[in-house]
Amino acid sequence: EVVEGATAYCRAAEALLARYPGGALRSEAWAAAEAISTGVDSAERRVCAQLLLPPLVRATDDAEAARRLSGFVGALLDGGSRADIADALALGVAFHGPLLALWRLGSLTGEHDGTGERLIECGLRFGLKENASLRRQARF
Repeated sequence: EVVEGATAYCRAAEALLARYPGGALRSEAWAAAEAISTGVDSAERRVCAQLLLPPLVRATDDAEAARRLSGFVGALLDGGSRADIADALALGVAFHGPLLALWRLGSLTGEHDGTGERLIECGLRFGLKENASLRRQARF
């Protein structure tokens, strides 16, 4: 029932963001995305990542979207459960373009964001059979 509510909200926001990509709607959608993406229900987080975040990221400038997504990934990594880590990996893979630009993992001067390193470390420590495709993709 709760997942159905999140799905309905995400679908409505997706349609509205396509037509009205700026302003208060975008701010409200980011607030909802944060609440869902950092919440305890993994099924709701997956719905948000599939339905709400793609159009929301498209409607937002790259730097702001990357900053917000990195915050979601960091919060999930702090949760520490297997579901949290799997969802953090899924977000990192799905939105690797803006996240890699923000994290600057290739920086030779050491001026990079530690969230990306933490995500890769958690992904590589993940079980070999469980979420093996996400584990492989964590090496991006």
